[in-house]
Amino acid sequence: MNHRSPWTKIICMPLWISLAGSSLQAEFLFSECVFYEIGTGSGPLAIGDFDGDGDPDVVIGNVNFGTLSLFRNDGGGGLSAPVHFPAGTSIVALFAEDWDGDGDLDLAFADEDFFEKSIAMALNDGKGDFRFGERAKLFAVADHPHLHLRGLIGADLDRDGLPDAALACESSQFVSDAFGLVAFNSGEGSFGEVSRFSIGPIGLSGPGNLIFGDFTGDGLEDLAFGNRTTELALFEAIPNGSIRSVSSALTLPQAPACLLSGDLDSNGEEDLVMTTGLGGQAWVVFFDSGAGSTRAEQVATGAARPGTPALVDFDGDGDLDLAVTESILFPNLGKPSVFLAENDGAGNFTSGLKLEFGEFPGIPEWMGAADLDGDGDQDLLVSDRIEGKLGIYFNQIIPPTIRSADLDNNGAVNLWDLLEIEKTWFTETGP
Repeated sequence: MNHRSPWTKIICMPLWISLAGSSLQAEFLFSECVFYEIGTGSGPLAIGDFDGDGDPDVVIGNVNFGTLSLFRNDGGGGLSAPVHFPAGTSIVALFAEDWDGDGDLDLAFADEDFFEKSIAMALNDGKGDFRFGERAKLFAVADHPHLHLRGLIGADLDRDGLPDAALACESSQFVSDAFGLVAFNSGEGSFGEVSRFSIGPIGLSGPGNLIFGDFTGDGLEDLAFGNRTTELALFEAIPNGSIRSVSSALTLPQAPACLLSGDLDSNGEEDLVMTTGLGGQAWVVFFDSGAGSTRAEQVATGAARPGTPALVDFDGDGDLDLAVTESILFPNLGKPSVFLAENDGAGNFTSGLKLEFGEFPGIPEWMGAADLDGDGDQDLLVSDRIEGKLGIYFNQIIPPTIRSADLDNNGAVNLWDLLEIEKTWFTETGP
């Protein structure tokens, strides 16, 4: 599939440039969404070079059919017809990592059966063919009927050189004493021991309801879980493979549904991004260990109900911008969308662009980013769990050669500058 056909409506440079004095301001520029049909219940996505040809491919987990679907990239952003790998009953979380230490990219996935929740590895042969490792049982459905697996991330928690998996739960009903889990890598292509620990009260959350980051200021990576309070549930792993709770003076502005971390104000320290679910907001909690303080600021994303967030440098200026999904639950409220907010490098965000994601009842829920078409910028990928589709927005950053609008150096931006900009734009991007 050639992804360039939807670009024809946006190659008209003077329509979207923003002039301030004699220079162009960086803008978000994306193609219309290119949709790939997967089947109802598509879910979490993982991006990486799974077939060893040097460009990023995409794997989608299916929450209805229990498959892992591999889309191979043709090197220009076009994806092949998917190859489906039967993996379980309902794939609800997915994380790409070299789980077996052989140098190629594998997958860990969480599966919700009718009787038990489990985690397993899909081990890659280096060419995009997967074999499945032994499953590790996490808990029985009958023991915790209201708990569902939601988030999955990987890191080497026990310092043995292999990544381990951390998982979080959510519930459609308020649960006062929920738990997080860590499944330790056995080193034999499967997970071994599973540790379980209380994370406090939970309810519904987003896919990213747990993260790694140094939130205590001790220089060590913590494992943070969102719950339905304004206090993060913080844990750290010690080299013998056990998990212990750690305390933090951090108080969040609201109870988080999704969490992300990254250095947003360019001070060399990770900050915390959070969204708060239905009717909620997006916030950034800034860390400054030198001053011994934190501060929280609400982010104007343009979304009425910010959902799943992603932190990506979309405009190529070296800092992390923010994308959030917004799921429209009723057709009279508009269309499902993704909103982008631009970071000025100091952690100040400006609402930048609304990207429509099809029609109701589509729900954009899982997001990722990669340079799919090899043009040097980050494209945005969004998975929809209701209508079973993958949406891709191809990025078109304004080329650096046309960031200065006064191209003829006469001290003013005029028609000749705009004509030169348009000519340069066509030359660098193609029709």
